[in-house]
Amino acid sequence: MSIFINEEVKKRYLHYWFGLGIPIIIGFGITLFSFIFLMNFGENFLNDKYFFIVAIIVIFANSGHLVIWPLSAWWLKSHANTIGEERIENGARMSIKLYLVWIVFVILPNVWFAINFNGIV
Repeated sequence: MSIFINEEVKKRYLHYWFGLGIPIIIGFGITLFSFIFLMNFGENFLNDKYFFIVAIIVIFANSGHLVIWPLSAWWLKSHANTIGEERIENGARMSIKLYLVWIVFVILPNVWFAINFNGIV
C-alpha cells in the first residue's frame, strides 16, 4: 500500500478544490487587500475631502466576503454546469454552503452584538 496519493485521485479532486477554493480566495482576497490598503494609507485620507475614497474602500472591503464570494461561487457553479464538470459544481456548491455557515455563525452574531451593545462597552 502506497503512502503517496495516486495521480488519478489528485486529478479527480483538483477540480473540486478549484470550485471550493477560488470563490473563497477571491472574496477574502478583496476584503484583505482593501483592509490592508486602508490600514497603510488611511492616515492620508483622514480629511473630510477624501471621505468618498474611504467610503469606496470600505464598501470594497465589506463586499468582498459578503457579495463577491457567493456571486463567484454561483457563477462557477453555473459555468461548471454548462460545461458538464460535476466536480467543480460540487466544490462551488460546498463553497455556497460554507458561505451560509459564515453568515450564520460569524456575521449575524457580530451584527447582533454591534446593534445591541453599541456605545455600552
